[in-house]
Amino acid sequence: ATTLGALVLLIVAGAAVWVGSGPWAMRIWNLALVVLLAVLVGFALAAWREVRREPPPEDVDVVPAGQKIPYSWYHDDPPDVRLEREIAAKQARLQAEQRELEAMREELEKKRREEGGYNEG
Repeated sequence: ATTLGALVLLIVAGAAVWVGSGPWAMRIWNLALVVLLAVLVGFALAAWREVRREPPPEDVDVVPAGQKIPYSWYHDDPPDVRLEREIAAKQARLQAEQRELEAMREELEKKRREEGGYNEG
């Protein structure tokens, strides 16, 4: 009812602009807006009738069991979970680099022992 009232009010206002004095550009722009409003109200009324005829299911807002609800459009998890995951990945990389460094040190010491010691200068 309020939508129809708004439509009637805007059509009357548009007609008042056409009857009164005003530049042609404003009148044409007003006509375009009134026509657009009429089309959109027509779509709204058609959608309202369709929803009244075939209402959505009662459990339309129920999330199925096991369905993960994402944190946002961009990330599935909240920032603290993402930070924890990033820290764990960096720690794993650091540990791998430390193991590689220890292996390189052991190899260097073994090579120096085979050559007969350190050449300290």
